[in-house]
Amino acid sequence: MAIIRLGHENYIINENDIILDNGSNYVIITKDVGSGLDSFHPTISKADFNDLRTHGMIFTNNELMRTARENEKQNTVTYWKFRMELINQYYG
Repeated sequence: MAIIRLGHENYIINENDIILDNGSNYVIITKDVGSGLDSFHPTISKADFNDLRTHGMIFTNNELMRTARENEKQNTVTYWKFRMELINQYYG
């Protein structure tokens, strides 16, 4: 578990958190911001997403891609997970 800053907000991230990538938006689908009817999944800017990917802090694999396509019913979506060992080194 680690606290990372994405945009103007801090988020508590763990190894089970998943980013949904549909090619234009990057959303942490395992987190909710707000409460009740005002809750939403936080988005990640393209710059933050590219920084995480470039530094190897997130990863995808065939199993994550297959699960994303089954759950989202689209061929253009990908799930990404956090590499907590690198996140902890950088943000810890």
